[in-house]
Amino acid sequence: MAEQLELDEHRAFQEKYWTVQRWAWVGYGLIIVAALLGFSGEGGMFARAQIQAAGNEIDYPRFARWQTEDTISIAFASTGEADRRILLSPDFGRSIAIEGAQPRPSKSSATAAGEELIVHVRPGDRAMAKIRIKPDAPGIVRGTVSIDGAPAAVTLIILP
Repeated sequence: MAEQLELDEHRAFQEKYWTVQRWAWVGYGLIIVAALLGFSGEGGMFARAQIQAAGNEIDYPRFARWQTEDTISIAFASTGEADRRILLSPDFGRSIAIEGAQPRPSKSSATAAGEELIVHVRPGDRAMAKIRIKPDAPGIVRGTVSIDGAPAAVTLIILP
């Protein structure tokens, strides 16, 4: 039995298929590059954001994962105040659970303005605080983090 050439092949369809296949490869490559840059959550140069509020630095996850613990870090500006007040707006309370804080707040309370944490630091030192959070639902969370009354707008994208 002699081998036959596949002359009934639909060349136009095959070329369209190859074109779609190449574009799919480009799409998959872009997804991988975006993940490596941090657009999918943990790691990468765009995974976290830093903002300032009256000299205090707030480092938070720009992209977080649903039901995965993450951290908001606050570097307090050096002041003569011993008790530093951190206020997370109610938008955070609706979408993000606070799992804990380090150092442990000397006082925490839920107010109409949001969740308030009072952290005791040594006056004059540039102290750090870390707040462990866990997003409750996927979506975009816009809120404010206020340090000693100085607000800073924060946007978190919670990925499933």
